[in-house]
Amino acid sequence: MMLNKLPTDVRQYIQEKFTQSEIEEVGERWQIIYKEIGTRFLRAVVYLAEGQVDAIDTYLKFLEKNNKDILDWAENDEKNRKIRDFSKTFQENGLL
Repeated sequence: MMLNKLPTDVRQYIQEKFTQSEIEEVGERWQIIYKEIGTRFLRAVVYLAEGQVDAIDTYLKFLEKNNKDILDWAENDEKNRKIRDFSKTFQENGLL
């Protein structure tokens, strides 16, 4: 399966937020994305995408320009206070 090489928490979060057909639509790109951007950024992108496949590509394009923005959006609240840390698992962040 295309998610097997991802960290367990990321795999579980993807399976919870995306339909099977959406997971298959992204297909092998899950591993490519993971290898290219690493666990922390993968968690941030998957979290921000909110179960929307199109959003993954959008956030990956933002990531190419400024990876700090992606982490700020994913880890901070609207007042820019850090409320999540995606170097930790989705479980440790209370999201699974």
